Amino acid sequence: MRKERFEAITDAILAIIATLIVLEIKLGDLSNEGIHRFVVQILIYVVSFTYIAILWLNHHNMFRYVEKANAKIIWINFWLLFSTSLIPLATATVNESFFNHRSHDNGGFTAFQKTHI
Repeated sequence: MRKERFEAITDAILAIIATLIVLEIKLGDLSNEGIHRFVVQILIYVVSFTYIAILWLNHHNMFRYVEKANAKIIWINFWLLFSTSLIPLATATVNESFFNHRSHDNGGFTAFQKTHI
């Protein structure tokens, strides 16, 4: 497979994932508690988006040196994209119950998957 086609599908999937994360942000009432909740959601979004941006930059830098993508590279990349697609789930879980530390387990598991690819 040509490298450009391979990079295009990766870029598209990462863009969709980033879009799904931003859709989780809800603007509630404008009381102090509502504004505090909104700020927490924005901070969680910034962390998740930064994680995706770093992943995209690393992916881009790695594939500067690749001319063609073989089957092994394609399947490893799809595993990376699959585990990255869990980031919106982890973000939503942390958003819903930020102060409940059990909600952070999902985000931790998603990050753990990334480090073992």
